[in-house]
Amino acid sequence: MADEPMTDGEIKRSFARIELSLKNADDRHADLAGKMVPTTLWQAEHKAIEKDLLELREDVRQAVERIERTSLERMGVLNDRIDAIGKRIAAHEKAHTDQRTWSRSRTLQVVGIAVAAAAAIAAAWVGAILAAKGVH
Repeated sequence: MADEPMTDGEIKRSFARIELSLKNADDRHADLAGKMVPTTLWQAEHKAIEKDLLELREDVRQAVERIERTSLERMGVLNDRIDAIGKRIAAHEKAHTDQRTWSRSRTLQVVGIAVAAAAAIAAAWVGAILAAKGVH
C-alpha cells in the first residue's frame, strides 16, 4: 500500500487538511499577536509604574516621619504630665510626713489617686500612639 500512488482525491484531501492546519495556525498567531502589547507601549507603562512606586515610597517615608514626630511630641506632653503628678504626690507626701496620725485611709486615698492618675495617663498615651498610627 505504501508504494501505491495517491489518487487525485487523496491528494486534494491532503492539501485541504494542510491548508486548514495552516489557516488554524495563522488564526492562532493572529489572535496571539492581537493580544500582545507593543514594546514601546509596555516600556512607557513600566516607567509610569516605576515613577508611581517611587512617589508612593516617598509618601510612606514622609508619613512615617510625621507619625514619629507626632508620637514624640505626645510622649513629651505625657512625660511632663507624669512628672507634674509625681511632684504633686511628692509634695502631698512631704506635707504629711511630719504628721504622726497619718491614717491608713489617707494612704489608700493617695495610692488610689496615683493609680487613677497613672491609668489616665497610660490611657492617654496609648490613645496618642494609636491616633498617631491612624487607628480610630
